[in-house]
Amino acid sequence: MAKTTVRSFVRRLRRRPDGPDVANPWRRKPLADNLTAYLELMLDHTRETTAGGRPRLLLVAEALGFKGGGETGIPLSSPGLLRSGTHPFFEALRPRLAMLPEGGSEATATIAWECFARLELTPLVWNAFPFHPHQAARPRSNRAPRAAELSEGIDWLRRLDQLVAAHSTPTVVAGVGRKGALAAQAAFPEREVIALRHPSYGGKAEFERGLGQLMSRLDIAALAH
Repeated sequence: MAKTTVRSFVRRLRRRPDGPDVANPWRRKPLADNLTAYLELMLDHTRETTAGGRPRLLLVAEALGFKGGGETGIPLSSPGLLRSGTHPFFEALRPRLAMLPEGGSEATATIAWECFARLELTPLVWNAFPFHPHQAARPRSNRAPRAAELSEGIDWLRRLDQLVAAHSTPTVVAGVGRKGALAAQAAFPEREVIALRHPSYGGKAEFERGLGQLMSRLDIAALAH
């Protein structure tokens, strides 16, 4: 049943049209299949993790980038990570992918998954605006999502949360960077949202420190469960 729900979610995402400065990578079937594989494996992992009492973690970043999720169809990833990332999650995901795209690495994704690996953490990652915002007539560029796009993203965040809502443990939500945190707070006003420093532009150490503190809270919650 969970897999059918994931597939329905991805089908809905695919219907979102491209715009003059927004690309929807999931209109390409191989990338939609990659996202399906990611979400299905992530839900399987979440069931195993939450069975021990640890709350599941939803990590909200900003948007897909043209060198990252815009090429792979998977949030906070890059072609390089999909081909050679050593985090156990990527090693398990790789055989399930419909396509391993050509391309290099993306700095933020690489830093984040290196931190996740050191902390033995596998968060469910999504974006405040789940598509790829770019400059008009420059599809291989990135831009920050606008207020209206972040408002659109709130509905997708809530739909994603419903995919894992059947678990008995609550979801802990963290936002990466200012836009990720604000979007998560808008989507889930009834929950505490933990703000994490964005790992780029010298924020790697602070990002990892924040994740470590978050891990301690998850472990405490598991003991209290």
